[in-house]
Amino acid sequence: MNDLDRWQYPRVVPHGKQVGDLWIPADSETTNLLTSQGLIASKPYAFKRTVRDIAYGYLNRNPAESTALDVGANIGLSAVDFVSRFKSVVVFESRDHYTPVLFKNLEARSGWTLYTFRLDARVPGSATVDDFDCENVALVKFEFDLATEFVLSGAAETICQQKPIVLIEGKPNTSDPAIDYCQRELKMIVLDRYENDWILGWNEANINHARLAYYDKDTH
Repeated sequence: MNDLDRWQYPRVVPHGKQVGDLWIPADSETTNLLTSQGLIASKPYAFKRTVRDIAYGYLNRNPAESTALDVGANIGLSAVDFVSRFKSVVVFESRDHYTPVLFKNLEARSGWTLYTFRLDARVPGSATVDDFDCENVALVKFEFDLATEFVLSGAAETICQQKPIVLIEGKPNTSDPAIDYCQRELKMIVLDRYENDWILGWNEANINHARLAYYDKDTH
């Protein structure tokens, strides 16, 4: 399945602007968040860097020989990091507000494929992650608003067969339906947490009990 012919990537980004080497939407929650954290003009790719670095420590495959999936890539801050580490990166982003900016941020880099299909197992005619037959997957990242049971269920075959590390962003607690689905249906376990981001995997020996207990105290 290939979406490249359906979606024509623009050379001029509507409603976007360039700050250093980063393209951002002129007005979006992501831009406001980066600005509030002082990252726009300094180190925008540091956004979520800590939890990504933690997740890399749990990988059971050599990233230089494997694939990462970025489900809900937004403007590409994680995807840009992934393409510097993994042999290949499959990027999913269907929201028109982000996709032109995302493409511009990836354009000068290699090793990535961008799909703009909507991912939702409930909607007839929409795609699922499993439709793309991705191979040798070491890491799957789900952005918070795409980490739903209906997106996760469409990635269940890929996750259960290839057993990647799964990073889910922006969920406040383990009672969230996405975290619950991974544990209940995919038989994954929570390995680690950084603020509201979660790392799930398969090996109980790797659980970071100290950090999980720290965040369970709601001190952050």
